[in-house]
Parts: sequence; structure tokens; C-alpha cells
Amino acid sequence: MGSAVVLARMREEKASKNDIADLKPAFAMTLAEEGLTLPYRVTSWAALPEGQKGEGKEGSAWYAGYKGTLLDREHPPGEESAQDLEGPGKPRVQGPHPVPGPAGHGHGGGHHHAAAYALTGDPYNYKAGVDFFARLHKLGVIGAVEPKVTTAKFERGEVGIFINYDYNLLAWRERFPFPTEVVIPQDGTLANGGGIVAARNAPHPNTAKLFLEFIFSKYGQSLFAKAFVSPIRPDVELPKEVAAKFPPKSAYAKVKFVDYRKEEAVSEALQKYYGETIR
Repeated sequence: MGSAVVLARMREEKASKNDIADLKPAFAMTLAEEGLTLPYRVTSWAALPEGQKGEGKEGSAWYAGYKGTLLDREHPPGEESAQDLEGPGKPRVQGPHPVPGPAGHGHGGGHHHAAAYALTGDPYNYKAGVDFFARLHKLGVIGAVEPKVTTAKFERGEVGIFINYDYNLLAWRERFPFPTEVVIPQDGTLANGGGIVAARNAPHPNTAKLFLEFIFSKYGQSLFAKAFVSPIRPDVELPKEVAAKFPPKSAYAKVKFVDYRKEEAVSEALQKYYGETIR
């Protein structure tokens, strides 16, 4: 299920049918503000970065459990900035799916915010992000827009650049038999967290608490890293063999974390503008 579907179901079911939910942080915050998450602080609360945890109505808590950075995956390599994608003769791109997408995913909005940040320095200048992808569509650069993430067209060589999160791109690189390069756009990009909450009326509340404790322990966080997913806790380092497969730390210098409140504040306007601009 996409994040929008998870949010809708949690509301409809009064957060009583499931123990744990994974959804975009802005929606996790919304559930906490509506009192639909468990009022429980993990023992590692202080180790979690500000902006990646919070409390809402009657102590309802929300968390970001991991993070990903929007990058490019290329075959063959070469483009290193957002603006490099514009112009005739450029490699075809698998771009962000429609916002919010048939399944209600949040990734599409993140792509547009990242483009806006790279081009203007303001991630929430959503028109700049949408206009950028509209220009790519007009130039014929966008070779695929998939509501469900699939690598089929990339594997067949129909698109040369795949925009997605680092944890997906790095995992795919391990699987594909042909050489690719994972690139962080040097004019800037965004990191986004993955929201994790325990349901307010969880059928198994103590199990939900134990799960949160496990996920936010150093050991639990290190398991994310084995799948190229960056732990949210800054005191948990990537294993050396995993870190060696990431782009160098210096390449992440212009990466900025999404402000979830600002992202949600422009979400509706972004979706409307996307529908009017890209058809």
C-alpha cells in the first residue's frame, strides 16, 4: 500500500487493525497529531535527530526510522547535475510517477522537490520542479513514467537514467549484470525519511513497543544498512563493506533533509499544478 492508503485505513479503522505502519513522515506526523499513534517514546529517543521524531495529541509519537537520498543511476555514466538532463540528444530518463500516483505513493513529490532544490535552492518552490520535468517531457527526454517502480525498461536499455532513492539504486546495481554508476546530482538533492508508527489501538501494543525498540536499537538500525538503507541514528555507522559501495561522503555535501511540514503544506498545490502542467 502507498502512504496515502495507509493513512486512510488508519483513520477509518481508528488505528485498531494493525500494530505498526510504515508511511511517509508527513503522514506519520498527521496520525500523531490526530492521536492515532501509540503514546510511546523508545529508550533511544534522545539519539534520534530533531525533525525525525515528534509527539502529537495526548503524547502520540511518530518516528522516521531510516532515510534515503534521491539520486540518479546511469548506463552509461556521465550526467552529474539536474541541468545536464536538459537538451536534445540526452539519455532518456525514467522520471517520477504522477503525483501522488495511482497507489498514493509519496516518491513523486520528492522528485519534484529535489529538482526545485537543485535549480533554485528552495525545495518547496514546487512550480520550478514541475516545470523542469515538464520541459524534459517536451524535449522527449522522459522515456518512462511508472506508477509502480519497475526496472524493466532500464534493464532493456530503453532508458539510460533512473531517478530513485540510493538504497534502491545501490541494491539494483548489485543485481544487474551490466555496469552502471550511481550519481548524486552535484547541484543538490534531498534526503527523505521513512516514517514508522505504532497504532494507538494496536491489537498487540506490547509487541508494537518491542518492535519499535528493536528498530531503533543500534543493532536494528545496522540491519537497514545491510540493504543500503541509511540508518536514521547518526551514531550508527555503515559497515565498512557497505559504506565502500556508497558514493563518497563528500558527494553528499549538498544533500538537504526534507522539512516534512513544508513538504505537506505545498503537497496539494503541487499535485494540482502537476495535473495542469504535465499531461
